Amino acid sequence: MEFSAAWDVYTNRTAMHRQIALSGLYSTPARENLDVAICGNQDCPEAYHAVHKKWHPVYRALLREKGYFDIYIFNLQGDLMYSVYKDTDFATNFALDGQGQWRNTGLGDAFRTSVENPDNVSYTDWKPYGPAGGALAAFMSTGIREPIENAVVGVYAIQLPTGYQRSIEETEPDCSLDAITNSWEGAINIVGYGRPTEDKMVTPLPCFEGHSPQSFLGLLDQHLLGGYPLGDKDTIVDRPYGEIKAQAADAVCVVAFTVKHLLEQGHTIEEIQRPDTTLYMKFVAHIKANMDFQGASGHVKFYGNDKPNYLVVQQVQRGSAADVGLINPIIDYATQDKEELATTMLTWINAGPDGSAWKKEKADAAATDDFPYWTIQVFVPTILMCVPSIAGLINGWRAGKQETANLASTAAKK
Repeated sequence: MEFSAAWDVYTNRTAMHRQIALSGLYSTPARENLDVAICGNQDCPEAYHAVHKKWHPVYRALLREKGYFDIYIFNLQGDLMYSVYKDTDFATNFALDGQGQWRNTGLGDAFRTSVENPDNVSYTDWKPYGPAGGALAAFMSTGIREPIENAVVGVYAIQLPTGYQRSIEETEPDCSLDAITNSWEGAINIVGYGRPTEDKMVTPLPCFEGHSPQSFLGLLDQHLLGGYPLGDKDTIVDRPYGEIKAQAADAVCVVAFTVKHLLEQGHTIEEIQRPDTTLYMKFVAHIKANMDFQGASGHVKFYGNDKPNYLVVQQVQRGSAADVGLINPIIDYATQDKEELATTMLTWINAGPDGSAWKKEKADAAATDDFPYWTIQVFVPTILMCVPSIAGLINGWRAGKQETANLASTAAKK
């Protein structure tokens, strides 16, 4: 509303004069960083510049936070009253019946779509956009309503980053998210457990005093989402590797316990920080031979270079992954026959897998037989009829030839 009021009274000139004046003031080399235009040695006096000084930092911060290419604000007449980057589209008109240079572009489509459907968030697909140097550009837009009478007063739009991808249910109507979810129902997956078995989830952790695996993992999730300390945005992990978060914590404990052991043997912290070959081998040997404790990821004990842990059999049930079985990691496979191995290796839990969603696989369509059987029906009878005739002709020809030879021999004798 503030941009619109300031726009309407700006210099009281024509749209062309307004465009030339504003473009000249804001088209600087780093125009997205210019909060307010300077006239002489002070801020320009028009109301538009004061409004821009108030709101430009807000939209610039939003653009950078979200990774947008640009943000736009239109009035209902199609005037682009504001954008963060102020390319050659700034201060031009996007009404279809207007004279704006870029009215027939994707941003023009976005503006008009949101005027017609102001309560929707509309998407305009990728196509070349002149103010962006002809690069492909896509937009999202929606109507702006004023707060008192709820009347539509303008359009808000963003230019999407190049990495943006539409949801598959928008591009393939048959692949709705519900259909995709339902197609996975009953699916089986085997993954690393990444936590202790249920009977160990509330036992004390020797490394994290005052916590059990259950309480520690809850605290860890809280700080991954909220930062450490809570509220520190710089330490928030947007996409944590949840399957190995507990193993990472236990790895710190392995180092801590080993350092404690070496200190108790009389080594100094300086020696441990810069170990020679002998001390380093003691460090590694202790981890491989003596490490044995309850960790946030499960039992921490090494066998050679490996730290076995349970695998979990999961099944998608009602849209979520449910644990239905555990695979024991420590089994002497060489000493057990196959039947015994099958019973000791896998333990079903939580009633095991549910097969109610499973359906019989559709049979493959029968292969098309393209062999030309009609040729047999035509040629075989033909051959059966023709072969005797041909054989008779050959025999007759041979007999005739022999008879001619006999007659010639008789005539010669005479």
